[in-house]
Amino acid sequence: MLWRAKGSASHRVLGWVWALAMLALAAISFDIRMSKSGGFSLIHLLSLWVVIAVPRLIWRARRHDVKGHRAMVRGLSIFALLVAGFFTFPFHRMLGVWLFQ
Repeated sequence: MLWRAKGSASHRVLGWVWALAMLALAAISFDIRMSKSGGFSLIHLLSLWVVIAVPRLIWRARRHDVKGHRAMVRGLSIFALLVAGFFTFPFHRMLGVWLFQ
C-alpha cells in the first residue's frame, strides 16, 4: 500500500482493510487481560488510542486532508509497531518467553 498510487481505488480498498483490521485487533485486545488478575494494563492504552485515531484518520482522508492523513498514518504505524513491539517482548510476556527462553 505504501508504494501504490495514493488516492487510487486499490489504495482506498486496502486502506479500509487496514483500518478495519486495526479496529478489530484493538477491540479484541480489550478481551486479553492476562496480567493484573484479569484487569487492564498499560498496553490497553495503545488499543484505546487506536480506537480514537483510526476514525480520525478516515475522516481526514474523506476530507481530502492529504497532509494530515499522511502524518496520522505514519504516526499510527510507527507508534503501533514500536510501542506494541516494545510491550510484547519483555521476558515475562508470552512472546518474550517463546523467543528468549
